This record gives sequence, structure tokens and C-alpha cells, in this order.
Amino acid sequence: MTKIQMLASIVAVIVGCIILVLILINQGVLNLSIGLDENEKKSKQFDTAIIERKDLRKFIDLNGILDYGNNIPISPSDSGILTYIAPEGSELKRGSVIFRFYKSISDIDKETNKQQIASANAAVAAAELTLENLKAPATPAQISSADAAVAGAELALENLKAPATSVQIASADAAVAGVELALENLKTPATPAQIVSADVAITAAELALENLKAPATPAQIASANAVVAGAELTLENLKATATPAQIASANAAVAAAEFMLENLKATATPAQIAAADAAVTLASINHTTTLGALDVGKVSRRIARKSLCDRAYELMNSDLAHLNSICPAIDIPIPDTAIKTLMDKMFAFSDDLMISRSSTLINSYQNYQSLELTVQTAAVSLSSARNNREELNNLASNTQLTQAKESLKAAKEQQKALDNLPNNTQLTQATESLKAAKEQQQTLNTLPSDDQLQQALDLLQVAKEQRKALNDLPTTAQLKQATESLKAAKEQRKALNDLPTTAQLKQATESLKAAKEQRKTLNNLPGAVQLRQAQLSLESAKSSLSTALTMSKTLKEGTLASVLMYGDVSAWREFREGMTPGKDIKQLEENLYGLGYADFGITQIDEVFDSSTTNSIKKMQADLELIETGSIAIGDVVFLPGTSIVQSSSSFPSLGANVQPNVSLLSLRTTEKIKTTIEQEGNITTTVESLQRVKTSIEVADKELIRVGSKVKVELPDESIVSGTINEIASIAVWPQGNQIGNPFLQISASIDGNIVFHQWTGAIVTVSITETLVEGVLAVPIPSLVVLLGGGYALEVLEGDSIKLVPV
Repeated sequence: MTKIQMLASIVAVIVGCIILVLILINQGVLNLSIGLDENEKKSKQFDTAIIERKDLRKFIDLNGILDYGNNIPISPSDSGILTYIAPEGSELKRGSVIFRFYKSISDIDKETNKQQIASANAAVAAAELTLENLKAPATPAQISSADAAVAGAELALENLKAPATSVQIASADAAVAGVELALENLKTPATPAQIVSADVAITAAELALENLKAPATPAQIASANAVVAGAELTLENLKATATPAQIASANAAVAAAEFMLENLKATATPAQIAAADAAVTLASINHTTTLGALDVGKVSRRIARKSLCDRAYELMNSDLAHLNSICPAIDIPIPDTAIKTLMDKMFAFSDDLMISRSSTLINSYQNYQSLELTVQTAAVSLSSARNNREELNNLASNTQLTQAKESLKAAKEQQKALDNLPNNTQLTQATESLKAAKEQQQTLNTLPSDDQLQQALDLLQVAKEQRKALNDLPTTAQLKQATESLKAAKEQRKALNDLPTTAQLKQATESLKAAKEQRKTLNNLPGAVQLRQAQLSLESAKSSLSTALTMSKTLKEGTLASVLMYGDVSAWREFREGMTPGKDIKQLEENLYGLGYADFGITQIDEVFDSSTTNSIKKMQADLELIETGSIAIGDVVFLPGTSIVQSSSSFPSLGANVQPNVSLLSLRTTEKIKTTIEQEGNITTTVESLQRVKTSIEVADKELIRVGSKVKVELPDESIVSGTINEIASIAVWPQGNQIGNPFLQISASIDGNIVFHQWTGAIVTVSITETLVEGVLAVPIPSLVVLLGGGYALEVLEGDSIKLVPV
């Protein structure tokens, strides 16, 4: 129970007791006579008090401030030079220009927009290519390539699991021995034995030549016998079946040949050409941008250098002697040693401005060096993109196609040969080869041909050159190459003894798994999510392209402004054709109509931005002498509830100042809320509500005295009193902060009745009087009529007949 409720209960009990006592006295039941005699009665004088029935009320006076809402900062939509700004304290209405500024377009802005358009075009091309690839099924060449990858991965895994054969070990040992011998031969001069061996080789070559001219020797007969043995081995291999590894290798060869032939036949798709063109464009733009950035960096470095030198010449301090290399008499590039000296001695300056400008010069110098590297990288990227684009125009030649077909045919025949037993033709061919070897064996008895004689002469010449080389020492490059070859041969031999590691087996298994998954994906059509994502990427890229193209239309030099319009919805996006419908569009169209820029019946006042809205905006821009774009950027229109006042500020900008987007120039305070209604006939009606409010606070303990809608009295600084209404009570209590002492309180706001505005008292302190009725119809007597009781409390003396009664109060 609150204090007020307890007080009301106590008062009600007291009043009830008084009424009961009076009734009892009136009926003679209660007698408070104290036995006064006649003389005492005559000498005793009594004063009478009137008992009244009144309402019990409580009064509270609160200090408040007469003010409006918060200040709203206003920022420009772009950068430029300020040409007009509304004066401080001026009143702005619908359609008023808050400020104007002149916007100039630099070559960098134009180039940046071109880059954005090119980048957006490239993104669209890439998204279209991705979507096209998702929709297109896998080609036979892609499937063959995937099959080949699976077969290759299986073969690699099988080779890792299989231990080295005795033939491989013997071959590796022979390779190591051969390389060791070659290295040893390089390091040591020719021995007498080697010289004798070379002489013997020459003699042997001479002898071979002589033998060609002479009948076959036993050695020649032995060589012919070896050829016959080789032909017999070939025939034996034809009769043996193929191993799984040989079959997998043949399948991989066929798939690779098919993939190569398919690539030679296929021409570049429009999407590939578009992607390559986009890559060239992006690389060209990037190269141009980096060149522009390099020029800007060079200018920044020159400006920082001049700024530092100017300050150095102003100081003329002996500590600045080391700046001669930074500030020479003629303009030459800054040497690296000068920059290093400046970095080491920068903080030795006693002048803060010198330290700041030295830091700026160092940053500009380092930035320029970084930009030079960026330009080189961009040039390399551009050259690569152009080469890739040029390759798409080159078709495969007939020779390449014929060669690819022959390779595929040979691979297929090799594959087929592994699956089938040798046919009669192959056996016959092998038999014929054996027969030919035997016939060659028999030809040893015949005279040599001219070709045979020439070959023998060539071998003799080689033997003589090898004999001559024995007299020459090996070069450093030869020794190094031989050493590396020996090292590689030893590592190759060592690897044959080592089993594959877990990591190698895991990697081979993962490669096989990946190849199988890649092969599996070629049979699966893309899912709805993939297609949807690709479609959204394409739509996003097209939207970016549309935005960049729209920006190119707005890149015009001229005057821009910020215009005040009425409404509760803030401008949170750009107004232009193609934007999604919304309440902010309807609010804009209502203002354009109210200002006379929209015609009734032509411009539909709705939530859709159409061509009529564009025309209305152009009319307003032409009337205000602004750039006619038909669109409104964020900041070009400010929506506030109604009439607003330009607030004064110590940083209020002056004409000619540079303005930047998102940097506040001034602030507005709205004094009225104006609601606009457009009737069916096109008539416009407005209602005005003052936003002037009395802001005060009340202790939480007294919150029951007020409610939203309670009436209050407001005493102004000139002691005049006006009535008001409480329209807002905070729901969260606030504790006094800092050194303030007090109870928690609630913030409240009251409006002045009658829509009266007191501009002259804005910000002044006023008194808010609150009156609240606690209990209605209580009995009340004047305080002087009460007597103090000895036991505490108060009572009322009641004279009845010859007696005086005390009635507790």
C-alpha cells in the first residue's frame, strides 16, 4: 500500500469517528460535561469553527524546460564546393533548400566508373559461364578424361603397394654403378688402360669397317644370332596374356588420346571468349588504374617533399643539414639513403610540424615504391590475359588433327591387343619378323651396301672423338651434373628398399577417391540449389552492372542541393526507376504534388516509382537549377515531420568550403508536425501540431499522481500560466548520477494545450504544477480549532449543553 493510500485510509477513519461522535452527542448518548457551574460558563468564552465537506488534494511543483525534439544533423550526398546554406535561426518549410554545393567530375571519377562497368560486365560473363556449365551435360571427352584419371590413380596406388621387383633393383644398381663410373671417369685423367681401350675402340671401328668390306666374321654371325633370339622373344610375348596394370595403362592412353582429339576439334565457346575478353578488359583497367594511382602517388610524394622543404627553409636550423639530399637545389629523385637518414633522425627535430611532414614524406615515398611494383604486376597480368585470349582464336591444324587421330587409333589398337589373344595375322607377322632376322643372318655372307659402309665410317669418327676427349679435363658443369645424377640414382635405388609411408598410401587413396567422385559427378545433373545459387549470382552481377550504368548517367558537373520535405519515413535509399515499392516513394510523391511538380491524374500517388515520378523530380531539379537526373541520392532530400529551424553552431560552415558526403554541415530542429492529406479531387489539406514540449521529471514515489492525459499548469518565465497535457511518461526509472543526491525519478513530457507556440521561451526553465485529488467529500475544520492531547494526537472540542466533549481527530 502506498503512502497516499494509507493517508487516505487514515483520514477516512478519522472523519467517520467524528461523524459518529456528533451523532451520539446529538442523541444524548454521549455526555462530555465536565461540571461547569454557571459562573464558570459565564466567564468561559468559546470560538466556533465551521465544519466543511471538501476534496483532499495533493500539489506538486516540478521544474522543467520548454524545448523541442533533438537536433537532426544534415549531410550532403556528394563532395563539392558550398555555394549556399540557409542562415542560422532561419525557418524552413516544405521545398526549402537547406544548402547547395557545386559538384565537379574528375577524370579519376570517370575512369573509376568505367572500371566498375567493366568489372560488372566481367562478373556477368563469369556468372553466365558458370550457369551454362551447370546446365550442360558432360562431354564424352570429359568422361574419358575422368575415366583415365581413375585408371591412373588405381595404377599409382597399385604400384605403391607392390614391392620392387628384382629387375627394378638390378636396373637401379646398374644405374648407380654407371653414374659412379661416369663420375669417377670425369674426376680422374685418362688411364693408360682407357687410352688403350679408346685406341682399341678405334681399331675395332676400323676393323668393323674393314669387316664390312670383308666376309662376315664369327662376331658378326653371333650378333645376327642375337637378333634372331630377340625376334623369337617377341613372338613368345605375343602368345602371353596381358597383366591388369598393362590393361589399365592402355585404357588411360586411349582416354588421354580421345580427350586430346576432342579438345583439338572443339572451338572456343562464346562464354569462354566473353570470359577471356572480360579478363583482358579487367587486366587493362587494372593496369590503367595502377598507372593513375602511380601518378597520384608521384604527385603526393612531390607535395610532401615540397611541404617538408618549405618548413626546413623557414626554420634554417643547423640540425637540418642532413636535409640537403632531400631538398637539393634542383628537382631530382629522392635517393634511398636520404630516406633512411630522414627515418633515423626524424624524431630529433624540435619542431612538431617537421616531424609530421617528415612522416608524411616517408609514407608517400614508401607508397610510391609499392605502387611501382603494383604497376609491374598489372602489366604482366595484362600480357597473360591477352595471350590467353589470342589462343582462343587459333584452330587446330590438319596435321595436329591427323596426328591426334592416329594416336587415338594406335592407343585403341594397343588396348584391343591386350584384351584379345593374338590373331593369325599377328602371329604371322611375328613369324615373318623371325624369318626376316634369320634372312638377315644369312645376308652376312653378302657384300655391304653403301649405307652400311657410311654407318661404319660414322662409328669410326665417334670412336676417334672419344679418344680425343680422353686428353681433355672435365669442366665444373660436367662434374656438377655427374654428381647430381649420382645423387638422384642413389635416392632412386634407396626408394626401392623403402615401403610406402602411411601418408603416401593415404594420399594415393584420397587421389583415387577424388578421381572416382569427379567421375561420378559427370553423370549427375546439378541440383536445384546449385542452379538457384548460380541464377542468383547472375542476377546480382546484372544488378551491379545496372547500378554502374546508372551511375555513369549521373556523372555530370553542376549544382546539387538538399531539399526539405515533410514525412515520418527517413530517406534510407536512393530514389530511382526500378527500385522496389515502398512507403517512402508514396511520401516523396505526396511532397512533389504538394510543391506543384506533379500533376493530378498523371502522377499516381502510390508506392511505385514510375516514369511520371522521374518527370516530377526533373521538374523540381530544373526549377531549383540543379543537375537534372530524374533520381534523388541519399542526402538530396531530407524528410522531417514539418517546419524546422536551422540551429546555430560554432562550426557553422562558410560559403566556398569543401563539403564531403556523410559529414554534417548543420542541424535542424523541427518545431511543427504537419500532416498532408490529398483528397480524391486533388485538393490538399494540412493539419498542424506544435512539437514544443515541456520536459521534466517526477520521483517514482509520486508516479501515481499522474498518467498520460493528466492536465497540468505551466508557469512561463513571464509568470503567465498556460494549461498543458502529459503525453509521455518514461517506463524505466533513472537514478541521479555523479554527486547528485536524490531518489529515482521518471522522465515525463507534456504538451501545451491549444497548439500555442512560444518560440521566445525555447530552452527556458518553467514550472509545472500537478494537482491530484486523493479523497473526495471529506469533513474538514480549520487547523487552529484543533487541540493537542497530552497522550499525543489532536482532538476537536465540542460544546453540548453544559459539557465539553473531546472528539479525536
